Amino acid sequence: MQRLATAPLLALALVAACSSPGPSPADLRVAPELADMTWMLGLWRAGVGDGSGPRPAQFEHWQIADDGSLISANYQRVQGEVVPNQNSAMRVDPMGRVVLELTKYQLVGERYVPSPLPTYRLAESGPDFARFEGPDGVVPRSFLYQKGPKGQLVLSLVLPSADGEKEYFVSFDKVSEE
Repeated sequence: MQRLATAPLLALALVAACSSPGPSPADLRVAPELADMTWMLGLWRAGVGDGSGPRPAQFEHWQIADDGSLISANYQRVQGEVVPNQNSAMRVDPMGRVVLELTKYQLVGERYVPSPLPTYRLAESGPDFARFEGPDGVVPRSFLYQKGPKGQLVLSLVLPSADGEKEYFVSFDKVSEE
């Protein structure tokens, strides 16, 4: 009798183990409005090398913040020294809109000083991209984060140029997971 009682429990455990996996832990912690962008999590590098030599390497490190936002630090390594460039945060504002908040760093004397930029609003998104538009007159006008054909993180910026506007691209390869 004891054997028969455990058989249904074993079958139930086997069914549970073989069922399709649920959401990843990252998906459970991120704000639902940002779930499509969790592919960006991790450390990404643009350029060749690690920045220990004379050529700089640019990095973008995306993580999930305690409030469910996606946050990143963008920096360069130049001859082993870390030089901050920009912090980013994709979050849901109090009105329920997805926004991109940016803080650039400027060298003042011997210190890098944070300088907040205007907030960008989500213009369109899908499972592998998000495009944010800035308010009128802000530079850059827009940011587009998208998954490249080989799994890269491709960042596109629209900046003013002599001919009106020009789109610039930076492609990052994944170095490690979150």
